[in-house]
Amino acid sequence: MEKIVRVWVWIIVINNEWKVLIGKRKWSHWEWKFSFPWWHQEFGESVEETAIRELKEETNLDTQKSNIMLDFFTDDYMESDNKHYITLLPVIKIFSGTLKNMEPHKLEKWIWMSWDDVKSIWDNLFIPMQNFIKKYPDFDPSKI
Repeated sequence: MEKIVRVWVWIIVINNEWKVLIGKRKWSHWEWKFSFPWWHQEFGESVEETAIRELKEETNLDTQKSNIMLDFFTDDYMESDNKHYITLLPVIKIFSGTLKNMEPHKLEKWIWMSWDDVKSIWDNLFIPMQNFIKKYPDFDPSKI
């Protein structure tokens, strides 16, 4: 198997109550783990374009490039899966639309959750989310 590093874009969506949007996966070998909306960055696509596309494809929510803050990243080597990703985590606080699970074959449900509650389900978080919490221990959605 070719050893390559790929890029993921995980979207931190924050609502007016300072809760973040996370989903419970039911697809792939990371099933039943929680994560932000995410997927691979496509060749030739900017991080903002990936975030806008994936947000719509996964959640039915819309945003604009000017609403996206690019402040966070993690380096996610998953030895047991023989995968290595650089995960970019743009933040979106301004969005529109009605939240909907657009990929029910991949995701059980979307949940708005306080950051403290997210951290409390550590064992049920997908590795990049655990790495994000380790790397940014002072992250607070209300301060973004």
